[in-house]
Amino acid sequence: MDFGLSEDLIREIIEIISRYGCVKRVILYGSRARGDFRRTSDIDLAIEGCPDWVVADIRETLEEEAPTLLTFDVVSLGKAPEGLRKNILREGVAIYEKTP
Repeated sequence: MDFGLSEDLIREIIEIISRYGCVKRVILYGSRARGDFRRTSDIDLAIEGCPDWVVADIRETLEEEAPTLLTFDVVSLGKAPEGLRKNILREGVAIYEKTP
């Protein structure tokens, strides 16, 4: 599926996020997962397995280190409001899952 993101950028996002040992899964959601994104659409990511403060740190690290001018909207899957969580699980695409 085309998310409007280069494979190199997706690899870099995964490399940054995988530094955090608590991350169990990363789900890309929103317009990029649905395929109705624009060139300047943000990158919506849901993180599973980490406390809120780590999710906030992940967002800051992505903003600073990812090689893109696009913005990131990063949420904790477990703390997301129920409607958003259902939407993420319905339309989202897992781009990273920790292997046991």
